[in-house]
Amino acid sequence: MKTFKFWWLALVTIVMSASFTSCSKENPEGNEDFSNEKKLVKLASAGLVSVTFTYDEKGRMVKADEVSNYSDSESFMWGDDAIKCENATIVLENGLVQRENLKWTKYVYFYNQSNRLIEYEREGSTDEISFIWDGDKLVSITEIENPNSDYTSTTDITITYEKSCKRGYNPYFIGSLGIGASTYLSFGHPELWGLRTKQLPKTVTRTRTSRYDTISETTNFSYEFDKDGYISKMIIEETYEGESSRATFTLTWE
Repeated sequence: MKTFKFWWLALVTIVMSASFTSCSKENPEGNEDFSNEKKLVKLASAGLVSVTFTYDEKGRMVKADEVSNYSDSESFMWGDDAIKCENATIVLENGLVQRENLKWTKYVYFYNQSNRLIEYEREGSTDEISFIWDGDKLVSITEIENPNSDYTSTTDITITYEKSCKRGYNPYFIGSLGIGASTYLSFGHPELWGLRTKQLPKTVTRTRTSRYDTISETTNFSYEFDKDGYISKMIIEETYEGESSRATFTLTWE
């Protein structure tokens, strides 16, 4: 699986790294129009990180600026069928990422009939990664690393849900999946990978099994909303090998 680019995601989610134009339950074919919804312009946790996002007149993210112990900035250039960012050219077709051409490798993405991500492959890798959906809910992710070898390991991620939001989505959960050449871009445009949904994860459990051991961790989410139904605050609690951590994120939408 892909690993986190940004230290603060790795810190808050401990070791939860994943190598990972959606639709709502009312619109399972992925044709929902998000153009009238607000954009995520800031994601911040006091004393930890603050990321601001800038969009063009078409609502496309063109820049992200992070202030933290690992400060960073990234820009995006949009064309009709591709996006260029720092380390990759992202190839689009019908509004979905089909390929990512990175300097050191390539990724190919596959979707179901509802335009939801179900699999992706990395050039030269035998790892197997699959996504299971129940309507507009991503309910499980499975990765088999080094299949058919003495070093095989399997990571199972299961997601449960309790509520949904009227507007927007959970950008942190999508970013924590580690999909795409840019975590910043996935925060603002999860629909590019078929991951946008108003369903809000309650619990995410990740279990990694190898011939040597089994390691599990759990992430719990709780939410507050603004008057328009967008997430205004998220409390994220992690439990790993008996130790817990907690962080509160505030979200600004405009």
